[in-house]
Amino acid sequence: MKNSKTIARSLLLKQWKAAYYAGSPIVSDAIYDYHEKLQIEEWPEDPELKIVGGVSKLESSFEQVSEGEAMLSLKKIYDPIELQKFANRDLVVELKIDGMSLELRYKEGYLTQAVSRGRGGDLGFDVTTNALYFNGIALLIEIFTGEICGDVVQTLSEFEKYKKDCVAKGEKEPAHPRNVATGTMQTKDASLVAARGLSFIGYFICGKEARFPTEVDVLSFLKEKGFTLPRASAYKTPEIFNTEIDKQLDVWKKRISEVDYPCDGIVVLYNDRNHRKALGCATTHPHGARAFKWENETADTELLSIEWNTSRQGNVAPVGIVKEIELSGAKINRVTLHHAGYIKAHNICKGSIIRIIRSGEIIPTHLETISSPEGENPPLLTHCPSCNTTLVYEEGETVGAAELICNNPTCPVQLFERILHYVKVVEIDHLGEGILQGLYDQGYVKSIPDIYLLTETFLSSLITNGKSLGTSRAKKIVIAIEKAMVLPLPKFLAALGIRHIGKGTAERICLIFDSLEKIQAASIQDLLKVEKFGLVRAQGAFEGIQKSAQLIKSLTPLVKIKTDSESLVLPRVLSGLRFVVTGSFSEANPRSQIEKLIQAAGGLIQSSPNQQTSYLVQGEGGGSKAIKAQKYGIPVLDELGIINLLSERSEKLEKQVDSDDEKPLLTIQGRESFDEQEREDKN
Repeated sequence: MKNSKTIARSLLLKQWKAAYYAGSPIVSDAIYDYHEKLQIEEWPEDPELKIVGGVSKLESSFEQVSEGEAMLSLKKIYDPIELQKFANRDLVVELKIDGMSLELRYKEGYLTQAVSRGRGGDLGFDVTTNALYFNGIALLIEIFTGEICGDVVQTLSEFEKYKKDCVAKGEKEPAHPRNVATGTMQTKDASLVAARGLSFIGYFICGKEARFPTEVDVLSFLKEKGFTLPRASAYKTPEIFNTEIDKQLDVWKKRISEVDYPCDGIVVLYNDRNHRKALGCATTHPHGARAFKWENETADTELLSIEWNTSRQGNVAPVGIVKEIELSGAKINRVTLHHAGYIKAHNICKGSIIRIIRSGEIIPTHLETISSPEGENPPLLTHCPSCNTTLVYEEGETVGAAELICNNPTCPVQLFERILHYVKVVEIDHLGEGILQGLYDQGYVKSIPDIYLLTETFLSSLITNGKSLGTSRAKKIVIAIEKAMVLPLPKFLAALGIRHIGKGTAERICLIFDSLEKIQAASIQDLLKVEKFGLVRAQGAFEGIQKSAQLIKSLTPLVKIKTDSESLVLPRVLSGLRFVVTGSFSEANPRSQIEKLIQAAGGLIQSSPNQQTSYLVQGEGGGSKAIKAQKYGIPVLDELGIINLLSERSEKLEKQVDSDDEKPLLTIQGRESFDEQEREDKN
């Protein structure tokens, strides 16, 4: 029923959902599902339960379009008995993809639009430009007009690479591949989209029951056209699935661990699509399909104490130390408590009995507080554990998301973490955390500019952990420092460690302000023009830039900052073409430079050849990629060949009267745009 408790929970679910669809979830899926189930039980009429999707910042980035057919969610069930009741006719069971919904629209065989899911399931946003960079999307399907739906994902292997890349650059490590997919879908930076290695997994065709009367027909058609499919099985005698439900669920649970894409359950749907159509839909979900999710294991334990840690940006975050228990086969004695506001909202204090959940997280998460000692209040820290400075309680952008902040610019932990962050972002190789910690502790590096004063002679005689660094290592560090004396403006800005300004944000800022002077002169109102900036982020970035003025002043004599005006700019004569670059090239045109030339001219860089690839650019030692290219009949260019191609296309462009350099030209190369063998390998 509607009461103060369910109203408050409804507001919380709305905030969590908005953050989830914006790519920055506040809580894990398990916690969201838990509270959503409580809301369904206690206030099933809550309007928020009827909303599919969130209020994403896609709204401010892309043109809103109307949906061909609403992208409804599926009704979630957790009880095998309830699933048995549903499984009463021929079925298809698929792994449930944990990605970002996408609808592809085709007209007379050509891909004309890609639309994301919006709030309510019936409002989408045109993301066609980004979709051209996703693996597994056919640009041409012979004799087909209609809509194909699926999920955009970052494969687990790509996610592991991306996490390592984030750590190396000093960025926040992403929590889940879905967050990466969501955030990438929202960006307008084509180079970022191409670099993330996202893939489309198709599983649904809107309508067209006459042409595709069964779900098996749909999946067969999609596979034939080269789409990657979720792992699926048809049950022509549903009794097998029904009577052996536990055995079958164990089989499907095992299959989740065998695939290279994120899954969070299974989809069970009637194979007869006309029957599903006749059953109709509820407000948010169709009646002919269900999503089954396994309950995550939970356990209750006692909170013994709260440990607080200061980050480089001054956030002081809590971690709960609990009475050790075993959960999902692991011994647990620490639990995530998120932030100070979370502790207050959930009345967490020493002696509390708390319920924790482990759903793939390295450190388990607090789910709810069962009880707390009478008279005890949440123990919010008053002073920084590093420097003893009085902390400031700062409200976040969402209700209850409050942080404890240490504003001491000389806080030892923050100082070291900022130096380490700078070293990682500007990629000073060989200057690892251990060596840097030794330099910091001995007083040789107390600020970022001190790094540029290090010499080979000094470093070679440095003693760290009882050992001399040595001439060879010292030389490598100095070479890396010299390389970091010339930095692109976005990298320099991201390396400063300003709150709210990571690598992606720095790049978006530099799209608006093309010099360091303009960035420093920007007001809060000016910063609101930056994509994804609300008032809180704009104000935080403004304050951080102002506080970094002295650091910037001390670094500018030591570092040459390159702006966009010094970057490579070419006519987009390679728009619509896809390239794979492999092998070794000359010193004059190394592989990285060739890839930059292609991207600057509008071409897309792929990691591996497939039937969508336009050209293979091959240096010495092409290896397996050259063999694949030969298999698909892909034209091969050498170093001179790619330069000639750029030259020839530029000359043709110059001869065209009233031509528009910036309008992308999508060309079909005469080959089917799918890779059947690669799809089969993945499945």
